[in-house]
Amino acid sequence: MRVSLSSLHGYQKLTCVQLNLKQMKFIKPQNIVAQMGLKTGQTVADFGSGSGFYTLSAAQMVGNTGRVLAVDVQKSKLTATFSAGSQQGL
Repeated sequence: MRVSLSSLHGYQKLTCVQLNLKQMKFIKPQNIVAQMGLKTGQTVADFGSGSGFYTLSAAQMVGNTGRVLAVDVQKSKLTATFSAGSQQGL
């Protein structure tokens, strides 16, 4: 699985992480997102966001004044991400 989060402000690529499913069991998304240098108030996009593995952690990092755009071809995955974010107060 290839995951990429990019800042829309200035189109600066922050990071790209290559993971396989076995590794994902041991990796906490907040640890990966923390290395991206996201700051409060930023706008970021998570392309191929799936069920929000990185999206929700990114939303916590950018806070209430920031935005995270989740993009996925499966509407059910986006619905699940939105639901999980709402439950977490994001």
